[in-house]
Amino acid sequence: MLTDCKMHIVQRGAVRPLIEMLQSSDVQLKEMSAFALGRLAQDTHNQAGITYSGPMTPLLKLLDSKNGSLQHNAAFALYGLADSSRSSFDDFNELMDEATPAEGSCGITRRQRDEGENWVDS
Repeated sequence: MLTDCKMHIVQRGAVRPLIEMLQSSDVQLKEMSAFALGRLAQDTHNQAGITYSGPMTPLLKLLDSKNGSLQHNAAFALYGLADSSRSSFDDFNELMDEATPAEGSCGITRRQRDEGENWVDS
């Protein structure tokens, strides 16, 4: 019964507004949206549809928050989506490439190195 309700919520278009709310300036709204996505993602029938809607990048960015509850809810949603297709993690891999320091770079990320950013004052 609960699975049917979750499927109907997703089928009726609730995912896009929830993803948009992840980018709100209201922290509580972001927390609730991430939690709702996580609950919806617990149903394996919903995972592909949610992932296709593009929540990965906003959820991954919430992991950088200083708010522990927000981080927790974002991780909960990501965990729920982890069972979906491996290709859904393209956003994750892209963000990791941008955030990972380049080898021998003294902490400059790959994106910064590739874009020619220079952090040394002359």
